Amino acid sequence: MMKASIKIILLAIFVVNIVNCKAQQDSIKLKVIDYLIEKGQLEKTNNVRDYINGIFIVNMAHKNNAENNAEDYLFKIGTYSSHSFYYLMLKNGGKYEFIDVNDLDEALIHFINISRENNRSSEDILIDIEAIIKLVYQKNSNAIPWKVAK
Repeated sequence: MMKASIKIILLAIFVVNIVNCKAQQDSIKLKVIDYLIEKGQLEKTNNVRDYINGIFIVNMAHKNNAENNAEDYLFKIGTYSSHSFYYLMLKNGGKYEFIDVNDLDEALIHFINISRENNRSSEDILIDIEAIIKLVYQKNSNAIPWKVAK
């Protein structure tokens, strides 16, 4: 009887953790949706939850050793639609901020400053900058040549 009670308690804790994790993910996705609406990548709607499965958040953080594998501070965000633009999302402490790489020099300076504040190595910063340029800026440059990101 005692073992069954312990199993039920552990199962309940597990389910609560899953629900909390899902709620946190949805909260972050809702922030991304609001930003993409602000940027004109998504249309304004009365129910932003309709977009939950239409966006992506991809971890771009450079992982060079087992110690850093848990890092998640640099993300590429966007919509699953053709000709859309990518943006960056940085996690700085417990806060998320969005960066439009259309103004590349300002975006990189801001990224470098935050990376230094978080004691990132110069090597990691350079690798991340390369990824930002290749995976975000260059993709945006080729999205729709006659349309400029807002």
